[in-house]
Amino acid sequence: MTITLIENKKEIDRAIEILEKRFHAPNNQKIPNVKISYRTEKSEGGGSRGDVFWSSKMHLWWHWGYANKRYWNCFGTKKPCNGKIVEQFVEINIPFRGTDHKVAGAFAKKNEKTVLIHSGIIGGGRDGIGKTLFWKKYRGKSITIEIKGKKYKYAMIGEINSPRIKINIRKFVEKVQSIKNLV
Repeated sequence: MTITLIENKKEIDRAIEILEKRFHAPNNQKIPNVKISYRTEKSEGGGSRGDVFWSSKMHLWWHWGYANKRYWNCFGTKKPCNGKIVEQFVEINIPFRGTDHKVAGAFAKKNEKTVLIHSGIIGGGRDGIGKTLFWKKYRGKSITIEIKGKKYKYAMIGEINSPRIKINIRKFVEKVQSIKNLV
């Protein structure tokens, strides 16, 4: 089985479009003007204001955005409030093009299907939260991809055209949040 990273901008844009469409549903609640705030071990972090969407059925919120040459895709399990700050969430960011090992999310081709993957880079603003902890505690499917002669390990989130992709993302978010809560 060959697994290859998708690096072409048009293919990445198309995969993002498919993923976003999977999340559209008439019963999703739009929550405006939420401050999405983040911190990392190495910086004070930052954030932005924007609309988030909430699914009461899935107990999952998400925000699609752009930041620093990447798609900024945020997910969380606690319902945000209009005008308030959300801090604890999981990012599955995707570079606009190419390979960027500082950006944790990516798309790959596996058996001609497009899959969403994550390198394990996680932040949380506290010492000890990071890629090492993620791979020490993560208990989900993983794959290895060779990029320019070097092997990289990724968590397999799911196939983007699958009706289960939202459930798979929700489960991934729960796993990452439980890992972060260990510290």
